[in-house]
Amino acid sequence: MPELLARVPAKAIAWVESSDLEAVRTRAQARAWALREHGSRLGCLLPQQRSLRDVIDAFDKVPVTSLGVQPVTLELAYLEVLRKA
Repeated sequence: MPELLARVPAKAIAWVESSDLEAVRTRAQARAWALREHGSRLGCLLPQQRSLRDVIDAFDKVPVTSLGVQPVTLELAYLEVLRKA
């Protein structure tokens, strides 16, 4: 299992929904956070664990409708393997 999780270039992922996804992309890219699109939300790959407050602050003044931070899961690792295949 650790080998599979190691395929994801992140320690955590911040899921963001917004009416302005371009602003989310711009903020994430300014912080060197890789992005993954999953339906109507963007996943920001966080190179290290961040608090929810840190991530909220990163998107200050962006019209965010939903935001959550979670550790990298096996599901995300599986999607990452498929993405690279």
